[in-house]
Amino acid sequence: MQSFIRHTLLPAVIVLLLMAGAGYGAWQWVLSQPVSQVEVLGAKHAEVDSLRALARVDTSATLRESAPRILEGRVVRHPWVREASVTRWPTGNVVIRVRERTPVALALDTSGVPDYYLDRRGFQMPLTPDDVYDVPLLQGFDGPRHPTRPAEDEVLRGLLQTIAEAAENIDALVSSFEQDASGDVIVHTAPVDNRGSLAATLGREAFPGRLSRLHAFIDQAVRQQPDVRFDSIDLRFDDQIVARQERKTQP
Repeated sequence: MQSFIRHTLLPAVIVLLLMAGAGYGAWQWVLSQPVSQVEVLGAKHAEVDSLRALARVDTSATLRESAPRILEGRVVRHPWVREASVTRWPTGNVVIRVRERTPVALALDTSGVPDYYLDRRGFQMPLTPDDVYDVPLLQGFDGPRHPTRPAEDEVLRGLLQTIAEAAENIDALVSSFEQDASGDVIVHTAPVDNRGSLAATLGREAFPGRLSRLHAFIDQAVRQQPDVRFDSIDLRFDDQIVARQERKTQP
């Protein structure tokens, strides 16, 4: 029985080794082909020519010299690119597929002029000439920031994550955020009925819960008292909302 198994398996093993060797040889032949074209797919805001320039693929080189991981590492240096993948084809084509970042906020400079977009991790993206994203404005977040690295400030990171994951009713409520001199975050709402925008202090943490409480407070207190003006709303305390209000005087 053992002799039968040996005589049966041996030819199969030899065939597999020959096939593996042939496959390896074919792949080595593919890698020896010269690069004929570099194609970029998935880019919307990142200019294709700038991505090709970052990849630095020498069209006189072979596919072997165009290692995917190296090219991917170069392409993701573009501020709009979140992910990149590279495929080499036997035709000599090198295909670079990119996935771009999604803006969740628009940062203003110290003069209130739009400066750059931020994604949910705090990566910066330059403004686009054609597309304008309907995202909250950020002002006063002037801490040190590297243009090709995520935000290091925990307050900003937490806020951006909250914006990215906000429910539709919270997203519709928010107009802008600013950070005051003490480091607290203040949210400015979209106009509420005929009152205009409201400002509420959120503090430096627990933004999802505090924004939900603000939404409930506006529905249950602000809209129910049309003759009351709310000068300030403080949500930094977990067990209460501190609001300074003043009843409108009749004309």
